[in-house]
Amino acid sequence: AVPPKKEASVLNELTFSARKSYEIALFLPLNLDSTSTYNRFVSGAALDYYMGAKLAIDSLSHMGLDATFHVYDYESATENLTQILAKPELLNMDIIFAPLQQREAEMVSAFARKNEITVAFPVSMKESELLGNPNAICLSPSTANLMDQLAMSVHKHFVNQTIVLIKGESELDMKTDQLFLTAFRNVPSSLSKAKIIEATWKNYKQYEFMNDETIYIVLSTDKSKVLPFLEKYKANDRVHIYGLKEWIEWKEVSGTIVNKYAFTYASPTYFSYHAPSIIPFHKKYRKTYSADLTRMACLGYDATLMVCRQLVQQSNKQVGLISNYQLIQQGVGNGFQNTSGFILDFKGFES
Repeated sequence: AVPPKKEASVLNELTFSARKSYEIALFLPLNLDSTSTYNRFVSGAALDYYMGAKLAIDSLSHMGLDATFHVYDYESATENLTQILAKPELLNMDIIFAPLQQREAEMVSAFARKNEITVAFPVSMKESELLGNPNAICLSPSTANLMDQLAMSVHKHFVNQTIVLIKGESELDMKTDQLFLTAFRNVPSSLSKAKIIEATWKNYKQYEFMNDETIYIVLSTDKSKVLPFLEKYKANDRVHIYGLKEWIEWKEVSGTIVNKYAFTYASPTYFSYHAPSIIPFHKKYRKTYSADLTRMACLGYDATLMVCRQLVQQSNKQVGLISNYQLIQQGVGNGFQNTSGFILDFKGFES
């Protein structure tokens, strides 16, 4: 007897109830009245985010969205986050964009969960915020999502070769290594027969001449080990290195002219002034604000447009200025996670 075909369970689409008008809240650390905790970098980034969001709001208005946007400065001296969340008006919100910092985002998330309000996280957030909350949306891919894409990239480019993973020693590095290993081994052999060797910082050199090409996976944040490693192979074209986006933030990698390092990494976003989507938007941004476009401004535009566009046209998959969006529900009863990112090559101090 042939058993009946199993129907795959279809997870819910991200949907909103149709209304004539909507109420939307944005929480940003603008610090407009100069509190004692003022940080010009945080405040500047929040302002850039808001400027990008404002352009998205204009675009949404042209699409026919009737919505009132409320902006709350949760780094204000006159009104803290707890006082803002006590306002009765917040109970009428259809969507809340959570704060950019982890602790404050968790406070707003708890409020939204309790009152069954949709909450969107513009930046990466703990997985626990999505568990048991179908109204939660994380717009930044998780580390696990990025490792899935990195593993697929390795398989795609080195189909039948042997890869060397140099395992980290810290708890964080070991967790990232395990995420990559799981993703690498989950790729079916029908797509790629690439194999992986697990090495350590003490013995990885013995695999250096194993093949014509050597592919190293290094998912460590330990500068004392990573920087000498990059230096060792910076002039060797037959060695391919897969690393982390965090390396870009090190001045030794991106700010020292003699260090012409090259590696591939996974990233939630891709910001380049030369990108076809950025050039016309940059002109519009300059005309509007007489300022140069920033990554945070693009993030504010992308996040606001992506979520609020759902109110006028349902689509879980979208392309932004610096972001790709493919929202997948993390199991029945849980929230939605963006699973799409970018695989980038860092070379000549550019990605």
